[in-house]
Amino acid sequence: MTVDVGNTDDSRLARVAALLRDRDTLRSRLDAVVKRKGLVRARMAAWIDGEHVVIGDACGEVVAGCLAKMLTGMLVEEAVAAGRIDWTDTLPHVLAHHGEQTTARLSGITVGQLLDHTHGLDVSRLAGVPLDDAGYVDVFALCENVSRRPLHAAGGMYSYGHVGAWLAAAVLEQVRGMPYTTMLAERGFAGEAASVQRSAICPATGGDLSLGMERWLAFAREAIHRHREAPSSPIGLPGWHPSERAVCRGWKCYGDGWMGHNANLTTSSAILRIHPEMNAIVLVATDDANGAAVAASAVFGEILPEFYTMRPPRLMKAADVDVASVARHVGRYVQAQGEVEVTLDEQGVLYLRPTFAGDATVFPPRRLRPAEQGLFLSESGGNAQFLFVQFVPDGASNDSAFLWNGKQVWRRVSTHDAM
Repeated sequence: MTVDVGNTDDSRLARVAALLRDRDTLRSRLDAVVKRKGLVRARMAAWIDGEHVVIGDACGEVVAGCLAKMLTGMLVEEAVAAGRIDWTDTLPHVLAHHGEQTTARLSGITVGQLLDHTHGLDVSRLAGVPLDDAGYVDVFALCENVSRRPLHAAGGMYSYGHVGAWLAAAVLEQVRGMPYTTMLAERGFAGEAASVQRSAICPATGGDLSLGMERWLAFAREAIHRHREAPSSPIGLPGWHPSERAVCRGWKCYGDGWMGHNANLTTSSAILRIHPEMNAIVLVATDDANGAAVAASAVFGEILPEFYTMRPPRLMKAADVDVASVARHVGRYVQAQGEVEVTLDEQGVLYLRPTFAGDATVFPPRRLRPAEQGLFLSESGGNAQFLFVQFVPDGASNDSAFLWNGKQVWRRVSTHDAM
């Protein structure tokens, strides 16, 4: 499914351009939010059509985190442009060297679906990418941890995770004959780490990878050029999300032509945005968990749609809720890492209770309150992954087939289905 994420109108383009060139306003806004929120080592950069402003510690490193997925996407795009692979190549074909038995659970999945998170694979029981002794992605170990049943058919819908980037790195290693980290180093995006340390770089989560502000700006400028030279259709998310609209080659789309990704770690955070049409870049980083979003909202909130268009759907009145329709959502929804149980009480109220394998935390059932656009908001005190959910039907049936939390999907099963 493709989606129109919208183009920025001329008046907004003018306002964006004016703000990105206004060094004094940018600095005063950043200083104000740092003081108000107590942010640690906040820095930001704005770049538009060759002009750029860097405020804060310009030499400071920005930890990659999930921005690494865009670096992986860059390497895949370059391999496609060089004719080494094609977006429609299937994984068993590209990874044939590893044998049919190893790659059987990857059947029907294309290279493009890896970056778009539409592959349907469930490896949620894996905490990190497995590597062999030579530092390559261990395809056998990775495939062994793929659940026998996918979350959905390849290309069917979007579900965010790390396995797409892991397998994309494996594909690159197969066609290039070198470890993923060597390819990054070859392009100048492996940081200052010595080669012996580069095994700590993850194609999805970054691992120990960090790059300076100027290096991230250089990467973003290259990305703008690639998206202009070879535009593609964004893949829409299954349902409502407060900020994200679609995904395109590993980049998330936020509306009005803005694309990018976030990195949120326990001790640092970063936001990178590009606008290919306008030739513009925004980069914000702090040494706080989620601090980059706070700073970006204060400094750039009037031009970034994830902030100025965020309008949560309103709760519905009890009299407007169709109990018969709500009953279609009752059931167990699973991933390999655990399950979500949705129940209905005698008053026609839905409750959600997640259970995660190996997690001793017990989450009590929390009421799901119906809202507009088919959204259900969870009562406070529940699991943070399920602040809101939507139920996605399958085909012509009105019965729910998936549970969506704005990031991932859980597949609905009967009590007798096995993973």
